[in-house]
Amino acid sequence: MGYFELIFCSRYAAKDKTDQQQKYWNVVSIGSDSIDKKGDSEGWPDLPGAKELIRVNFDDIVYVSTDKGGRTYNLVTPEKMEAIINQVRAWTKDGPAPVLVHCHAGILSRSTATTLVLLIDRYKDQPTPEMVVLALRELIAISSNIMPNPKVLEAGIEIIFKGDEAKQVEVIRAIYAHRIWKTIN
Repeated sequence: MGYFELIFCSRYAAKDKTDQQQKYWNVVSIGSDSIDKKGDSEGWPDLPGAKELIRVNFDDIVYVSTDKGGRTYNLVTPEKMEAIINQVRAWTKDGPAPVLVHCHAGILSRSTATTLVLLIDRYKDQPTPEMVVLALRELIAISSNIMPNPKVLEAGIEIIFKGDEAKQVEVIRAIYAHRIWKTIN
């Protein structure tokens, strides 16, 4: 994967950034079509200023659930993470490309986990300890106010290291064992 400028933010900041920098940002838009008991959904921001856009539908959860109002939440899947990873690889195959990842709040879970997955993909050819340190340091440099969703992280690692379960386990263990991870969770 080629180098890319990478940020994560809320849906509102994504709207502002794509409005201010027209046709600059390639956007990974993580939202949800789940309907709550009041009939509201998280929905999707209108981002006409995005250069390119991929929308992926999953909620900020770690297991399939239904709330008391009957709302069923969408769990991330490896296939959804594969769509994101493949799109970002396509955007960066010919050189640097700016990538903006957003979810609803943009500061804690889905967007930070997706950003960490993209950074792991960037550094995947490094030995595991170095790869994890580089990815976590870069993530913390973007923002230290994070709590990556473990299900999103695991689904993305499964795709990056498809067919190599030992490597998947090694990378996940290295992330969870790293002192930087322990300071943010």
